[in-house]
Amino acid sequence: MANDRYNGWTNYKTWNCALWLDNDYGEYQHWRSVTLEALRNADGDTLEEKKENAAYDLSKALESYIEENAPEVSGFYGDILHAALRKVNYYEIAEHWLSDCDADDAGLEAEDK
Repeated sequence: MANDRYNGWTNYKTWNCALWLDNDYGEYQHWRSVTLEALRNADGDTLEEKKENAAYDLSKALESYIEENAPEVSGFYGDILHAALRKVNYYEIAEHWLSDCDADDAGLEAEDK
């Protein structure tokens, strides 16, 4: 099977999802806020541990958001749309967003850095 990676992402669907979310200012601001909140609420003694623990919750929130906001489409087009959405690597997007965060961004105390 051929390698499906696209522009450094797992696949085209993941890249495209991240692209649209990052390039819409309102979406970007919303998900930046959600990302920082997930990081602040995550368990862990270090920033890296907090990022690892926040990634799962953030990816699940993103997946739910995308699924809830997908248009109601049935038949062939609905099948294609939902098949593509199932291929999105939401965890990879969450890790990408968290990689851009530092302790100061998240308002973490010095001992969490």
